[in-house]
Amino acid sequence: MNFKHLFLTTLFATSFGLVACDNSSSAESSDDNSNKNGKQDVISHSGQAYCNVTTTANSVTVSMALEGEATYTSTVTDAGSRYKTISSEYWYASSSDANKECNDQKEEAASWRDGSYQVSCSGNTIYISEIDEGSLSNHESNFRDMCNKFNAQYGSSSGQNNSTTNRNNGSNAEFSCDVSRTGNSVTMLVSYKGYAFETSSSLLGTGSEVSSVTTMKNVYPNKERANYECQSLKRTATGYPDGSYQISCSDKTVSITIIGDGDKEFVYMNGYVDDYCETARDAYNNGELDDMYEIY
Repeated sequence: MNFKHLFLTTLFATSFGLVACDNSSSAESSDDNSNKNGKQDVISHSGQAYCNVTTTANSVTVSMALEGEATYTSTVTDAGSRYKTISSEYWYASSSDANKECNDQKEEAASWRDGSYQVSCSGNTIYISEIDEGSLSNHESNFRDMCNKFNAQYGSSSGQNNSTTNRNNGSNAEFSCDVSRTGNSVTMLVSYKGYAFETSSSLLGTGSEVSSVTTMKNVYPNKERANYECQSLKRTATGYPDGSYQISCSDKTVSITIIGDGDKEFVYMNGYVDDYCETARDAYNNGELDDMYEIY
């Protein structure tokens, strides 16, 4: 566990009375210094508070902000060795808050005499470079936990719930695609124009008795679309006479349960949800999400 990073996020949260997680903001940094030693730029966009997690093959990033008050980003990169590099940035609208953060972080850095924790400050921005252990999955789990806590407090006011692999665009939170992981389970929540999809997959049992259970609760914007999807999935279910594929329908909601022996379904879903959110985000950004969901 990256205790140094958790210290950072807790400090950021405490400064604004939050619960150990950051947000995203429309505020713009006054620091125009382009020489940032390769560190990621502070994210400053118009819109409401958000907290997002993005992943690549060898990195994971959390981006958070509170509109008009502060932004925070942190990227963990795996270069193939035992140690991971972590580049983080804080930006505060208040110079006094920025100065306090800078001083606090420099005090923290001084306690790490091996040089694994370095801090520099410019204007209202604080840059932090770390070398630490821990797998990318552990860092990702920490980031998602932070976002879950933040969204629990700010999701209703911002209209977003973005502890996701994808950044949600649109100030009215028209589209969101969120992924969270806890233990041996993964959950994806999707919302768009009256569509609400919740997919969860979990591993149950151990050893030769392990099985995967995937549940889907799909809410459609109207009964006609729900009925169409219900009948289509029921036809699919007839191909599973052992009852491993179950469908139930009520009003505009279609529920699916898939039970499989072993971990094959879980392994598939664990990777699929991230790819789905990425594809849906790209479709939304390109104005093609209506086609993806066959909205005419």
